[in-house]
This record gives sequence, structure tokens and C-alpha cells, in this order.
Amino acid sequence: MNDIKVMDGLKFDVMHTDNAALMHCPSCGEGYTHITGVHVGGRPKEDGPFENVIVEGSKVREHVPAGLMAMPDWPNLRRDYVTLTGWCEMCHGSFGISFIQHKGQTFVQPLTNSWSAVKPGR
Repeated sequence: MNDIKVMDGLKFDVMHTDNAALMHCPSCGEGYTHITGVHVGGRPKEDGPFENVIVEGSKVREHVPAGLMAMPDWPNLRRDYVTLTGWCEMCHGSFGISFIQHKGQTFVQPLTNSWSAVKPGR
């Protein structure tokens, strides 16, 4: 397997079958992770309030308060975001991977279990 390091805290191993890549835990670097939910924040109007939704298993929760969301650590968050949440079998920590729309571009940011950005060098 070849390591492809996307950014600090986010690493994938390219698998040789099915063109898939194995994601490693942003906290400990091990490859035994589980996705548990999807957190989506969208703005019906530019710079309006977020409409927050969480999907976990077969349950959908709408109008979720911001304090319960796995939101990206992004200054002046103005557009939509999607965060995949999960946990690691090895370190038992929770993590998130956020996809953030900002000025016509999409950014990716790994989050630790406190929903803060993974710091460089991790």
C-alpha cells in the first residue's frame, strides 16, 4: 500500500482493489474507523441562519442547535458544510471529516473529538 497524505491529520492508504482508499483515524493514525453519522449545515439564504440536520443510522434530527453539531473550525463560516462523524477502534476517540464550501471552493478539514480542527504535526 502507498500512503497518500492529504493534510495533517487526514491520511489514506491506496488499496489495490476496487480503486478504494483506506482512511486512517485523524487522532491516532490507525486504520480501524467507523462512520457513525452525517452532520449537515446549510443556509437557505446567504449569511442567514444555519438549518442543521444530523443523520445517525436510520434517525434524522432536524433543527439541531449549533452546539450539538460537528461544525468545522472555520472563520466566518458563510456557506454549507457536511461533516462525517465516526470513531476509532484503536484509540476509541471520535472524529469528524468536514467538507466546507467557501467562495466557490470546497475545503476538507479533519476534526478531533471535541470538534476542533486537527492541529498540524498530528
